[in-house]
Amino acid sequence: MEKWTKAAPTFKKYILWIIALLFALDIVAMLTFKLRGGDATALLGGTVGLIMVIVGFGVYGKEGFEKLSIHARAGFMFGVRIFAPVFLIASFFFMGSPGTAKAIFGEGAKGLLFDLGQALANTVPLSKIPVAIVQAIVGGLTGLDGSGFSGLPLVGTLAQALGGPTKLDIATLGALGQYFAVAVGGGCIIPWAVIPAAAITGTDPVEIARRNLIPTLLGFVGVLIVAIIML
Repeated sequence: MEKWTKAAPTFKKYILWIIALLFALDIVAMLTFKLRGGDATALLGGTVGLIMVIVGFGVYGKEGFEKLSIHARAGFMFGVRIFAPVFLIASFFFMGSPGTAKAIFGEGAKGLLFDLGQALANTVPLSKIPVAIVQAIVGGLTGLDGSGFSGLPLVGTLAQALGGPTKLDIATLGALGQYFAVAVGGGCIIPWAVIPAAAITGTDPVEIARRNLIPTLLGFVGVLIVAIIML
């Protein structure tokens, strides 16, 4: 940071515009060439690498490459230190997801989290309130793997299976399950989803998740009530 304050004022003035221009070109390229998934990620990663080199030379001069390697090593060490506890916690949830369970235990493995959600759906009587509650619980359970998206096929299928016999709005029921899956897996409950923000702010991700717990649960109750009314 001290070096950055001593960098040439002209460089600091124009580098921000250069960075914005490069990312704008990335957006244009992704739209023009229809880049998706790994291709888009590779484009953005390459742009970030180019920006790092430009800024490194602009701030450190001839020492740019050496400083870049030092900062990259420090960044990787910081990332490992932050994410190491997460790997241990996440592994237990990954073993409950069908895709990752098969990768770990073999083709005969079952997704315990998804099985639990399906069992709940099979044991609750079909009516508006129980169906909505089951859909919310199943969505939340599928979000425990941390991705927030792996359970979307299940909650969609469950919405169709439960909403059809009860004549409920299947789209609303599916959206309810999707919300709970994404909200739980996207950082409202599971702490590892807020790690990037925690790393930037220098705070504890578990503490952030703990402080968010009560507001999040109140929000869940509100969403569930609205969904029941809409059904």
